[in-house]
Amino acid sequence: MTLDVQNLRVTPFGADSAVLDGVTFSLKQGEKALLLGPSGAGKSTLMLAISGVLQQLETADVAGTLVAASSGLLLQNATDSAICDTVYRDVAFGAESAGVARLSIAGLVEAALDAVGLGELDKGRNPQTLSGGELQRMCLAGLLALKPRLLLLDEPTSYLDDESAAEVRDAVSEYLRMSGATALIAEHIFEAWLPLVDKIFVLDASGRLVAAGDTDEVLKRSGRQLADWGMWVAGGDPLHSLVTTAETGGHITALVGRSGSGKTTWLNQYLRSSLETAPVGGVGWLPQNPANTLTGNTVLESLTATALALGEDPKLTQQGGQEWLRRMGLEGMRNRNPHELSGGETRRLALASAFMHKPGLVYLDEPTVGLDTLSWKNVVDAILEAKHSGARIYLATHDAQLLKLADEVITLEPKSAPIAQATKPQLFSPLAMFAASALTLAGALAFRSVSAAALALFAEAILMALAMWLVPSLRRFGLLWPMAFGVASVGFSNWWLSDAHSVEAAALVAIRVAFFGLPGLLLAAAASPSELGDQLGQKLRIPARPVVAAMVGLNRVHRLRGNWASLAFVRKVRLVAKKGLAEYWSLILFSLIEATRSAESTAIAMESRGFSAKDATGKPVPRTWAIEATWGKLDLLLLAAAAGCVALGLFGL
Repeated sequence: MTLDVQNLRVTPFGADSAVLDGVTFSLKQGEKALLLGPSGAGKSTLMLAISGVLQQLETADVAGTLVAASSGLLLQNATDSAICDTVYRDVAFGAESAGVARLSIAGLVEAALDAVGLGELDKGRNPQTLSGGELQRMCLAGLLALKPRLLLLDEPTSYLDDESAAEVRDAVSEYLRMSGATALIAEHIFEAWLPLVDKIFVLDASGRLVAAGDTDEVLKRSGRQLADWGMWVAGGDPLHSLVTTAETGGHITALVGRSGSGKTTWLNQYLRSSLETAPVGGVGWLPQNPANTLTGNTVLESLTATALALGEDPKLTQQGGQEWLRRMGLEGMRNRNPHELSGGETRRLALASAFMHKPGLVYLDEPTVGLDTLSWKNVVDAILEAKHSGARIYLATHDAQLLKLADEVITLEPKSAPIAQATKPQLFSPLAMFAASALTLAGALAFRSVSAAALALFAEAILMALAMWLVPSLRRFGLLWPMAFGVASVGFSNWWLSDAHSVEAAALVAIRVAFFGLPGLLLAAAASPSELGDQLGQKLRIPARPVVAAMVGLNRVHRLRGNWASLAFVRKVRLVAKKGLAEYWSLILFSLIEATRSAESTAIAMESRGFSAKDATGKPVPRTWAIEATWGKLDLLLLAAAAGCVALGLFGL
């Protein structure tokens, strides 16, 4: 028996009721099943419990009996499932966790990427530069490289165009055929998966298993119920009941194309151009990450923020906001914190926020992805209503039903894949960079002479300029301004707060901060998290799991800068950006909220790929490393230069 679930009950800590209640079913080795049910039925929770992630993270009370073979879980949100800073390392992560030998990992990664249609992708690319569909396929490749006996797929094709989705189904089918593995697949639009599966399990809205059996038997018995719940049952027509009104000049332009063809880039470029000419509040936007649109302390506050910023009547705005929440199926959540919503709920709230202030231009990035038929109808009704009111709407989508309503369709062709170039060895290894930074920190604390310290700083600045010329990744000029501000602030505060108001003492403190801060800031910003982890684990023999956790955390820190810029731009479009320091602190707050949410999702993604894997005796599986750690060409020279600058500060000429 590959999977045996008996009387499973899952209650999140702090919740009043269970998400899953008394679920019992089993799958034999090699059997494949679909997991169906309405939004909120607990399908994702069931997947997390089967994979063991819930038990590892200890976020819920899990009761009952659950026996499962070694599994790999593909999460619904691919954006937060990317773990490492290159495609190669991300796909290899599960194999490393399973202790696969380095020489075998390269072949596994190549085969897995080929299987999902990403064989031509540059494996050195940062996953955050991929499209949503490419990310989804990359994460699936990471599971196939792990070679699990039980494949758990949560909405594996929700972000994909038809051709890419077919490639994924073919890859899954071929893997199951070759490996004999078992599979449990959750999908809203499930018809295309039917030829692949043997069974169907159905959960109702309260998390109870209400139907289980052979595919034809369950569909015949429960098909009507599935349709009523909003499942995309074969033969259904979601277009027949849409709102229709007289048109008054609106227009819908749809962008289509394979994953990675640049739909989001096109949409965002036109959005930025429109902001220069459109009237204030004349643009609505649903970004690729809807969570960036959230603001305020409640769902209703987040929804009405733009309308209130435009000076609309507060009472009428509140009433209109409540009506929009009703239309989007969110009426019972108006007083909840918006950051507590699920992914689908967040997308519907963000779409309502884009339309509520009646903009003349609207840009929507995948507005219907992952929706059941009931939510789909509500969203599409809102789009058509805006069009009939005269709005010009641009949307990126691969939804065939939505395309039928477009007045114009623009097809974007994927750009030809760049020819892969051999990765050039780094001149300085991350470990040497951090060692040099630590050396300057220790030396700066011992500086006593202003003249000697200034000389050391001057020499260091020359050497840093030379290093930046040799290593392009060090050219983070934008970091110099906050560094200069910090140095000036430290110097001034030391002068102002000291009893003697000594300029010399204040200058010495400022030079100390600049001396260790300059290399520390630039070198840390340029360091590759994966390469640093390789060196800490392989060269210094630090235990692998804390090293990997730190490596993934550092990669997340590197992502904060991009998320900060995206968040700031969304707030500008929504007219909720504040002035001066108030906006700065708002960005810090919302960035921290996003970072916390993202960290939780990353922890789940790591566990779903075997991060805490144990062998038959219960001991952690010895982790391997996909890439051998190497030293940079000039590491010793870098350390010698740092030591020389420290010596100048200590002893002068």
